[in-house]
Amino acid sequence: MRPLLARARSSPRRVIFSHGESDRVLQVTQGIVNDGLAFPILLGHRDVIEQRLNQLGLHLKMGQDFELIDPRNSSFHEESWKAYHALTGRRGISPEAARTVVQNNSTVMASLLVLKGYVDALLCGPVEHYKPHLEHLVQIFGISSGTDLLATLTALLVDQGVYFVCDGHINFNPTSEEVAEIAIMAATRVKQFGITTKIALLSHSNFGFCPSGSSEKNAKGF
Repeated sequence: MRPLLARARSSPRRVIFSHGESDRVLQVTQGIVNDGLAFPILLGHRDVIEQRLNQLGLHLKMGQDFELIDPRNSSFHEESWKAYHALTGRRGISPEAARTVVQNNSTVMASLLVLKGYVDALLCGPVEHYKPHLEHLVQIFGISSGTDLLATLTALLVDQGVYFVCDGHINFNPTSEEVAEIAIMAATRVKQFGITTKIALLSHSNFGFCPSGSSEKNAKGF
């Protein structure tokens, strides 16, 4: 991952954290600033973030080390709710409801800022369950053209190297064709990290030792 980290430092991107008040997010932000990996943007209430920075003993200067977007008085709010209404109005979301969602749902507002090009990337999820975040992301960004399949890709950095696990969150019983498509999508993304892909299809049974629908589907991929 060193070449990837070096590339990140050479051209830091603007990354928004949708739950900027989270202690874990603030600690991660300190690490990102220390390593010069990106320019963080925190979405949250100014007074809460200031209080938690002091409680955690973090040395982050607002406006210098990171940018703050406070949803209570953000200049982005009006443009964001209008963009959200344009996406969801035909599904029955009124302008008033759009204002409320953008005001109260940080993942929605952060996603819209990515969509509008104000930031380069979004990190969400330390608060609440996985599924609602995913639903908002799909609602705003849609799915890549050429497929109607969603899948997750998780990176694991261990002493032996970097491993990617796909898909442990969304597709619990994919067909053989879906397994193949997920593998291709994962390989495409991993190559963007400059890593040559080697794919293993796993189930509870190695090489079909215990025949079942799951193990037979994976065995067909070899």
